[in-house]
Amino acid sequence: MVSVSKTPVAMMIHLESEEIEHWRRMREVAQLVVREPADADWLDEVFSYFYWDVRCAHSSGQIQPTKAKMLDLLVKAETLAVGLSNVLAGPWPAAYLTANTETCSDEFFRAGAHYLSVLTSATRQTRKSPKLTAPSGDVRPGRGKATLPQWISPQQTCAAIVEESWAHFHEGKYPKVHSRPAWAVAQAYWEAATRVMGQPGSDPFSKWSNYFGAAGTPELDVLRKKVRVVLNSKERQHAHRSERELTRTK
Repeated sequence: MVSVSKTPVAMMIHLESEEIEHWRRMREVAQLVVREPADADWLDEVFSYFYWDVRCAHSSGQIQPTKAKMLDLLVKAETLAVGLSNVLAGPWPAAYLTANTETCSDEFFRAGAHYLSVLTSATRQTRKSPKLTAPSGDVRPGRGKATLPQWISPQQTCAAIVEESWAHFHEGKYPKVHSRPAWAVAQAYWEAATRVMGQPGSDPFSKWSNYFGAAGTPELDVLRKKVRVVLNSKERQHAHRSERELTRTK
């Protein structure tokens, strides 16, 4: 099958179509938040500004290893560390390397032995982590990834952006954890940023209760502050544009 590359004109048309679709979806998300339709004229710019925060967080989450994969990697690391320790434990390999290179020394091998011992102990301890394995030694069931302790899910990132945007238009009050209108905003923004749609026949909104509940973590404080700054900045810019247009029409 012969592949046909797109011409520059076709690529430009495609990019323009993508941009039009992007702004249409950002506008739809904004309209779910505001009370006055005119406010969506600038709120869509805020959601567009943080679009890549959600998209990149989702992409990062996609490449994180599963718990089973992480356990497999830890076993491999431990096996390699133990094997190398055993090889270098004998007197001849270390002595031969020291005699024939300038980079190896007795101190180097003593430090290496300590490093391999620490690595072996660390992998063994981590393999037994209750977040990774059950008391039986088997991998914890479920679809969850092997995340770091302070990891923030992309859904939490999305929920935090929605909460700050919501509060800006609702007297500074954040939406309640069980607010379906806020869930609808988050779901629309999530689908627009990640292209991940809700499963047919399921309620895509209800899952947001947990994410909104977890979005108050201090790790998101910097993002929240940035969202508030951008909200205020875009609102001022819109007000200035409106004043100039009003002045020109007089």
